[in-house]
Amino acid sequence: MNLSLKQNKVLLITGATGYLSANFLNYVFINKPDFFSGFTKVILLDRTLKNLRLEKQLMELDNIVSLESDLSDLNSIYRELEAFSELLVCHFAYLRDLDQEQNFLKSLNSFSKENSIDLKLVFLSSAAVYGEVEQGFACEDDALQPLSAYGEYKKSLEEFIVNIFSKFLIVRFANPYGKEFTKVGVYRHFFEALEQQIQSGEERLSLNINAEKEAEIIRDFVYIDEFSEKFLNFISQNDLIGIINLSSGQAKSLEDFAKEIISNEFKEHSNKKLEFSYRGYAEGDIKRSVLSTSKQS
Repeated sequence: MNLSLKQNKVLLITGATGYLSANFLNYVFINKPDFFSGFTKVILLDRTLKNLRLEKQLMELDNIVSLESDLSDLNSIYRELEAFSELLVCHFAYLRDLDQEQNFLKSLNSFSKENSIDLKLVFLSSAAVYGEVEQGFACEDDALQPLSAYGEYKKSLEEFIVNIFSKFLIVRFANPYGKEFTKVGVYRHFFEALEQQIQSGEERLSLNINAEKEAEIIRDFVYIDEFSEKFLNFISQNDLIGIINLSSGQAKSLEDFAKEIISNEFKEHSNKKLEFSYRGYAEGDIKRSVLSTSKQS
C-alpha cells in the first residue's frame, strides 16, 4: 500500500459520521493510524455530526476538523480547502436530491480548478446500478440496468462524475455488514424481527423474505472491516482511477445470512429452529446481485 502522501494535502470526507464512513474512520484509526498523518488537514463533514460514533482519540488528533454542513453552505467548506495544493474527497454522503448533489460536485470541481488544487474524487456508488445479475458476477464494464430509484440515482451521479472530473474513483459496493450494521443496514428488519421474537420467549424463530421460494435471493455480504481495509487500499493508490467493485465475491443466500445474524448476534439462541416464509417480490426487488472482485487488489 502506498501511503507516501504529500503534505499540504487535505482529506475531505462527506457524510463522515454515517454508519459506513464512521466504521471506516474508526477502522483506519485503530489499524492504520499513520494514514491520517499523511494529510495536513482531515475534514469530517456531515449535516448532523454524530461524533459519538467516532473514536474519541481520533477526534483529538491535531489535524482533524469537524464541520457541520448539508453541502449547501459551500463557502464554509471552501474556506477550509483554499490553502491546499492537493485534495482527496471521499464522498460518502447520500443527499437524496440529485440536483443538489450534482451542484455540489460541479462547484467542487470548479473551485479546485480556479484555485489550482489537484483534486481526486472518490465516490461511493452501489451494486444497485447493475440491476439484476442473472448469473455469475457483475463486472465493472457490464451494462447498467438499475431497477430501483436508488440505483438510477447512483447511475446518474456516476455518469455526471465521469463527464466532469479528470481524476476520480467510483467504488461500487455490496452489502457491508457487522458491528451492529445489521441493526441499521438494509436488512435491519431481520435483526428487529429476531430480537422481538427472542424477547418474547419464542421457541421457533421466523423471518419473512421477499421471494417466491427458498434461496432465491443471492447477495455477497462483505464484513465491515474487510470493506474498510479494501477501501483504504483503493484510496491510498494515487494512480487508481476509474470504476471498481468492492465486495466479498462470494454468493450467499439471504437465508444463510439470516442464520449468520443469529450465530453472531444471538449466540445463546443459535440452537432454536429458524423458519422462513416467502411473500413474493415487490417492485424493484432484485433476485441476484453478486459483484466481480477481479480488479480488487
